[in-house]
Amino acid sequence: MTPTVARLLKGAIILLAFGPILIEWVGFAGVVARINYCLLVPFLALILARQGWRNPEPWPDPAKSNLIPGYLCLGVSGILLIVGSLSGIFTISIAGFPLAVLAWVGMHWGTGGLFRMRYALLMLFAMVPFPLPLLDYATPTMVRTSGAAAAAFVSPFDPTATWIGSNLTYNGWILHVAEACSGSGTLLVLGSLTLFMAGLFRMRAGAIVVTLLLVTPITIVINGLRIAVMAWVLDGFGVEAVTGSGHEILGQVVVIAGAAALAVGVDRLTSLVDRMKSTQKQGAPS
Repeated sequence: MTPTVARLLKGAIILLAFGPILIEWVGFAGVVARINYCLLVPFLALILARQGWRNPEPWPDPAKSNLIPGYLCLGVSGILLIVGSLSGIFTISIAGFPLAVLAWVGMHWGTGGLFRMRYALLMLFAMVPFPLPLLDYATPTMVRTSGAAAAAFVSPFDPTATWIGSNLTYNGWILHVAEACSGSGTLLVLGSLTLFMAGLFRMRAGAIVVTLLLVTPITIVINGLRIAVMAWVLDGFGVEAVTGSGHEILGQVVVIAGAAALAVGVDRLTSLVDRMKSTQKQGAPS
């Protein structure tokens, strides 16, 4: 059996083992609006995997690579699948799939292959849905903070603008913000897009950590800006412009632009800090 056939066979076994859970995952993510972002994660991971695969550097020699982490991850993924199936906890079962993919890479290309595909593998873990009870618990706080941010954005254009309860008053309009627009979904989307941008821009580990730590406060700002944009469009173009598909398109544009700006900004700041440190080291007396 050739190495290529062996890799394909092992990959097929992994897909067969996790097939029922993946089918359940698609159905679950498809009907819960706040975790719809999960459905895009495998495609984003494939884009990053293609980027890693086309790297001109040669793949590490499996005979000289450490294959042990791959087999360990395979064992852990199997345990998660079994425990999740027996307990009926879906999140535990699906968490084993990205770990199994990580194991598949590690078993064939060792630690060198894991490092080469690190961005795609990290992205794949975002397909595990965030626990909804925690999102429900955070929703009231997200509504209040997002509304306060939106009022701050529109106040220069209307000093009488107010945020009371879940309503933004702006130029005589009253914009009601539902719990579905609290920003909890934006938080998850922004976190996933941040991971994708990190891989796309080949961000360093420190920059990725800083970016992920900033996701929550940035989400509040972006969600507040999204509400403010809705208020501005409502005031300028009427109700039709902010209902239906118009509402969705405006919201997604703001979120995607915010994710890109966050990733690029943190990466540029980290590069600047690295250059400053390098300059200081070169200027230090020997």
